[in-house]
Amino acid sequence: YSANPQDCVFVNETSAWVTRYNPNMNDEAPPEDQGTDLVEMDPTTMTLTGNRIDLSQFNTTGVAPGDTEPVEIPVFAQPSRAVLVDSTLVVGLARLSTLAEAAGPGIAAIVDLTDESVEELPLGEGMANCGDVTPVPGAPSRVMVGCLGFSNPFGDPVQTRASAGFVLLEVDADGASIEQTWRASTNPSSAVAVDNHVTVDETRVAGVQFGDFGTGTPDQLQLTNIETGEQTLVHESAGPFEIGESAYDPTTGRLYVPDSGANAVLVFEIDEGGVTRIDAVTIAPGTGFLPRSVYYLR
Repeated sequence: YSANPQDCVFVNETSAWVTRYNPNMNDEAPPEDQGTDLVEMDPTTMTLTGNRIDLSQFNTTGVAPGDTEPVEIPVFAQPSRAVLVDSTLVVGLARLSTLAEAAGPGIAAIVDLTDESVEELPLGEGMANCGDVTPVPGAPSRVMVGCLGFSNPFGDPVQTRASAGFVLLEVDADGASIEQTWRASTNPSSAVAVDNHVTVDETRVAGVQFGDFGTGTPDQLQLTNIETGEQTLVHESAGPFEIGESAYDPTTGRLYVPDSGANAVLVFEIDEGGVTRIDAVTIAPGTGFLPRSVYYLR
């Protein structure tokens, strides 16, 4: 069993919560080894405190292709990324089967850390695979959820578009509510640029539409306005699956984009007028270690 931790959210000097993505298929496993949960650790000692929030209540079922006809199979909550707003954790849930043959409806788990209670927030009809959550610069009470979409057979662009998009949430003492939704399905000419997203402000999100190895189609990093649907192409890689996880510094308005094909981190400036490329920094030349992620430490 591998817990596959995906994120760690620091609450204070002695408390941080870790999302554990994988379920333990052994029903007799003790709670601390069950997965599909949040577990608390003390960052000063890097040890678990024993506190655990079980998210298996969000397990469900989904329909997958069978040998002769569709079959219903288990789908697991799979908590991935999380963002803290005051004492509330917004946790993105992928809700996929173990081999990604089926998906459940897109939801987020809203966790009140004052009493460790958990509520479900549906993210809109048709949305799926909604594990990515990012903070919104300049709006501390808002959170952006990225739904990557789902298709079966895997990679069907029509099905993926139908279930992909961004959902902007407002979080307050009463929980969380949806403020704005951008659906790829209602913007048929747009790129489905929802992977590895980073939020720039309350209306703009930078995300990746990955290319295809079979055709050699490159990746596209698009800046999407979730209110108007307008997209601006920020960067196109030389080949598929080369643009990694970017980071945005709201104090300078700069977006840092790792491109493994170029072995560089590209630097862009984003303002009200658009996007300007200002630099490219080569990373560890000659080592064979390619840049895949950039993190902004707040």
